[in-house]
Amino acid sequence: MMSSSATNDWPVLAQARRPSQQAKALALLETAKEKRLYRLSFGLRCGAGLAAWLLTMVFNISFMEDALNYDRLARGVAEDWSRGQSSEWMSTAIQTGQAWFMVGTLAVFYLASGGLQVLPLLIVAFCGITAWTPVLIYRIVRKLGFPSDAAYVSGLLVAVTPAFAFWSSALYKEGLILLVMSLQIYHMLNLQEEFSWKSLTIVLVGLPVLFGLRFYLAMMMAAVVVGGLCSGRGQQIVQGRRRLRRRRSSGHDRGRSDGGNLLYWLYRHGEPDAPERSG
Repeated sequence: MMSSSATNDWPVLAQARRPSQQAKALALLETAKEKRLYRLSFGLRCGAGLAAWLLTMVFNISFMEDALNYDRLARGVAEDWSRGQSSEWMSTAIQTGQAWFMVGTLAVFYLASGGLQVLPLLIVAFCGITAWTPVLIYRIVRKLGFPSDAAYVSGLLVAVTPAFAFWSSALYKEGLILLVMSLQIYHMLNLQEEFSWKSLTIVLVGLPVLFGLRFYLAMMMAAVVVGGLCSGRGQQIVQGRRRLRRRRSSGHDRGRSDGGNLLYWLYRHGEPDAPERSG
């Protein structure tokens, strides 16, 4: 059964008659689906995060125990930074592999706000960042060659699944982990198609970010990056050799064809007469 999004796409594509218009219409449809995914993901994550905060603060239900701990540590780090001092906790956390990136990110927000208690605003800002994960899933599935409807359903599952929505909303590390890994996978697929310094930079910068969140995931992702780069390089070499063979074979065929045409012309018409000499 055809999905409603696919049904709504037909009138737009039917109005596009030229190939250039069809390509532009398809690009607009892709952008519209990504916007729908982002808005839905952002709304669900904001609702889940703010609801968890209210239940924790009003009813003392421990929905955000880790997040409140990050918040407390971040306020302490921001206070040290505002006095021009280095944070002892941050130095220890970097050496021991604790959640220094998460706490440091929150500390930057507190430093910019002057130490104000803006936890609900932090939740909304955090949801605005992690809401890009379903959009990246959509792009990854499209990169793998699946149709737009399949990619939309994949992104929709990541957007509306309660586990993804909650862990990506309540200031937990998992939200950033999913975002960074999805971003790395998307740009790894870009690198397998064509080299880009932008994609390579994003993939490499994502490794220390993952290390600051979950160090063992960074090591696993480093192996994936090396394997993906080698695989992409091998595919480019094979494709280059195939193109070279096709060019050579087409050149030989063209030469044989031209030679055959010349022999056929000489057979039908004989050798061309020599030019007459005057005098």
